[in-house]
Amino acid sequence: MMNEILFIAHLFLVFLVTVVALCNGPFVLQTLLALYVVLAHLFVFKTMMFFGVLISGCDVYLMAGICGLLMGREMWGHRFVRDVSAISAVISCMFLVLCWFQTAYHAIPDDPFNVAFMGTIGLMPWVALYRLIAQYGAQAVTLVIAGKLTQWYKGTLVPGAAIAAMIFGQCIESFLFFGGVFKAHLSFQQLGAMLGISVLFKIILILGSSFFFGVAAWCRRYGYAR
Repeated sequence: MMNEILFIAHLFLVFLVTVVALCNGPFVLQTLLALYVVLAHLFVFKTMMFFGVLISGCDVYLMAGICGLLMGREMWGHRFVRDVSAISAVISCMFLVLCWFQTAYHAIPDDPFNVAFMGTIGLMPWVALYRLIAQYGAQAVTLVIAGKLTQWYKGTLVPGAAIAAMIFGQCIESFLFFGGVFKAHLSFQQLGAMLGISVLFKIILILGSSFFFGVAAWCRRYGYAR
């Protein structure tokens, strides 16, 4: 149970930090969400067992990113989400390029750290690339599905359409990101279990979005958010 306790404590910590960032204004929260993108890149290859299923160390930061987006959207509207998406794209591109520079340098002969460094950082450009593909692929799918559902129901089920589109988009994002990163490192069964847990986490967060909206509304009502 140690992994499960650590994961819950880890998630609680990042959620608490996200709320503190929310209370300090949109720019602080956007900066923190950009940091979560970098941390997700760095820790994606840290795998551990969670209730008997393999999960990635980046799941906490992906979940924290969704929490921050939901609260930020409630506080400052869709403009906040668009800005975060743009910042995340820039950060991912810079991360990709800077990791390439670091791995392109020639190491000194018999460098004892180069093998470990290249084994991790050498994969980061691909991680950043898959993240960009997954992020914008999922956004495109989400927008298309939300638009189609709204048209079909003549605008009467817009909230339900948005939730359905977000869930489907997050499924696509997890499939593209984890599938791209781990396809050569995990068996089909392990990858399928990892995808299932990641998607389940995201669906729970999206369906529980009213909680995050409530936190944001409470912060705004009592003057804790700027």
